[in-house]
Amino acid sequence: MSDQRPIRMGGMRFTNTSSNSTTSNGTRANTRPPFDPSSIPYPTNHEITKSYGGHNYFMLSYNLKMYDEEDFEYSKQILEEIKRQVYEDRVETAKEEYEKGG
Repeated sequence: MSDQRPIRMGGMRFTNTSSNSTTSNGTRANTRPPFDPSSIPYPTNHEITKSYGGHNYFMLSYNLKMYDEEDFEYSKQILEEIKRQVYEDRVETAKEEYEKGG
């Protein structure tokens, strides 16, 4: 049930159309949808490697060589782990902001 009480401001009259509803015990229920982590973007390879100057320099920072197939595969594993950690941090930060009401 929507709370629609007239509000007087100056000589004007307004109706409050709040989206919060009243529960059976008289308290207001929050109708805000639950936090959805799927709305947070997953980081891309480029997003991670650009701060290194590209994938080659990313690999070199881990002492890996672009021409070595095993090194290249290992760099992809490292990159996936970094992306997973960045995503988890983003979700945690977004959830905290959501819970604060932001």
